[in-house]
Amino acid sequence: MQTTKKIAANAVRDVRMRALADIQYRHITGLMIDGDAVVREDPVDNGCYVQAWLWVDFADTQYDKELR
Repeated sequence: MQTTKKIAANAVRDVRMRALADIQYRHITGLMIDGDAVVREDPVDNGCYVQAWLWVDFADTQYDKELR
């Protein structure tokens, strides 16, 4: 069972990983990272997965709101 201190340290680490993801990707791809996005550190490789929002443009598709 994790101690309160360990849980708090993990929460701080997750905040920092979200910030790192934001720094590395927002300006390039426009991906947006929520403050409570899921973070999963890879147990083997040197990195982590961070949940992100990806914009999907409906223009000229069957979902285009302008064509209704």
